[in-house]
Amino acid sequence: MQIDYQYYASNIENIISEDFIKIRQAHQMCEILKLAHLSAKQFARIFNIVKEYFDQNDIISMLKCSNVDFKKDKDNYTVIKCISEILEIKPLKDMLPKFTGDFHVDDILHDSSRSHSAQSRNFDSSQIFKQVYQDLEKAAADNDKKTIEEIVKNNSWRITHDQETNCILYAAYKGNLKLVTMLQECGADPCSKNDEDITILHYFCHRGSKEGDEFALQFIDINATTKSSKRTPLHIAALGNHGRLCTFLCNQKFIRKNVKDSEHLTPLGLARKEGKTNAIVALIDCSCI
Repeated sequence: MQIDYQYYASNIENIISEDFIKIRQAHQMCEILKLAHLSAKQFARIFNIVKEYFDQNDIISMLKCSNVDFKKDKDNYTVIKCISEILEIKPLKDMLPKFTGDFHVDDILHDSSRSHSAQSRNFDSSQIFKQVYQDLEKAAADNDKKTIEEIVKNNSWRITHDQETNCILYAAYKGNLKLVTMLQECGADPCSKNDEDITILHYFCHRGSKEGDEFALQFIDINATTKSSKRTPLHIAALGNHGRLCTFLCNQKFIRKNVKDSEHLTPLGLARKEGKTNAIVALIDCSCI
């Protein structure tokens, strides 16, 4: 007898039971989930049963077929927490690359034109990252420390996008010192690095944020170099033509002002090459060569 997948998908609330799910084959569950539009609670209920009767490969296949209607701010946490628990791997950063072959972490700068309110979205890592980061930004703006604590507790802040840049790093890249500070206070690692060894200090230098640098220097070596370009925070400040920030960095204890990058350029040499006049004046005044 042929299974009417559309019927089951349309009546998903009535079939979420252990008796129904345990006798299904993985491909049958996938077909149902492809057609169904789940609430976050339905998603959690289904997969809390699924984890008892299917292996991880089957579970991942079902996850990739699932569509969730994110209607409330907390819906994404329900889904993320559920996945973290059913796969018994807390850091979603580690889980997603290993098990989601064609889940691609897109650059968050390219936002979807679709609304984030009540639309049905395929479950993938780019959507998770965007959703988590947007909610972190909103929580910081609203002084909602409880939400940030929950995200940190669930390790959702570790989700990454381009070059393994997690949420605290991305907040620094965006120049959002308030969010970086709140994440750190709630337990996120301020010493995080991406694949290029870029830290929050490098990103705040890129932004020209003296306040951000003051915060980051509590945790990051002032001479920390990036992996490929071998650039220090002072290189980054010089490249951004942030003269005052160059002066601030040069006045810090233990600063090495004349480190050469992968092109054998000191911060002053880089500023001269790129024509960064404000940085050139500041670095010369600080006796850089």
